[in-house]
Amino acid sequence: MSTTPPLTWLRAFEASARLGSLKDAADELAVAPSTISHHVRDLEARLGVPLFARTGRGVVLTEEGQRYSEVLRQAFDLLRTSAVTADDAPRLRIGCFPFLGNEVLVPRLGELKRALADVEITLRNDTRIEALLAPASAERLDVVIRYGTGRFPGYLSMKLADVDLVPIMARDAAPITRAEDALARPIVRVLGPFDGWKVWAAAHGMTSLPKQVAFETDNYHAAALAVERGVGICLGIMPFMRPWLAAHRVSMVAEFATRIEQGTHLVYPMHHARNRHIARLHAWLTSALA
Repeated sequence: MSTTPPLTWLRAFEASARLGSLKDAADELAVAPSTISHHVRDLEARLGVPLFARTGRGVVLTEEGQRYSEVLRQAFDLLRTSAVTADDAPRLRIGCFPFLGNEVLVPRLGELKRALADVEITLRNDTRIEALLAPASAERLDVVIRYGTGRFPGYLSMKLADVDLVPIMARDAAPITRAEDALARPIVRVLGPFDGWKVWAAAHGMTSLPKQVAFETDNYHAAALAVERGVGICLGIMPFMRPWLAAHRVSMVAEFATRIEQGTHLVYPMHHARNRHIARLHAWLTSALA
């Protein structure tokens, strides 16, 4: 058996010791508190000494835990500041879905470049978590913008905005006065990780689904363009549709908006924890989507 404890155990203990809380460590590492507790207990069993004293108010480092946490702190600080992380490199490779890139970021590229002054920006239509640690540097991203509940195990994330599903239609389409009316129209369906129409219908007390699919795509940008041209209606994603609504490109049935569990998050690898460019990108995006 290896004498070196697994990195997951060390990370769990280091974060718990630094933050003074198993729960806060779980939040930082995007895992369940029980996972942190198990990792710490496994580490204590491996080392043969108690690292924390459990109290009614939480955990307190033992004398052995204090010494071990200091060693780990120095080791993790050395890893975080090593040259290989390139946290201060004047570039930011951003992955996002096409609609956000084409309709929100690119039209405001001047503002974004001012917010990220002296940073070389690369934008790719790629939201895969795996791209953050791609073996080939040419394929690697620094941050991705994607949907989720906020837990991305093994990665850090910052929330950008809540997401609402709202029926959108062409400007000259007949008005929708009841939720049932939307299901009776030809729809544009966007293939994705969940059935948006099913979620939306259930939120309005309906078990039926749209009967006619006019167009199907895995690209939300293509779906929105189809709606603009009168092909059918689709579920718009707010707040991303705001530029189109402001430009009167489509109409939205606001009273039928449905908040979903998935929000939009900025996700990035742990070695970018102190990347100031990502922090500035988060601040700009949060403001832009407000």
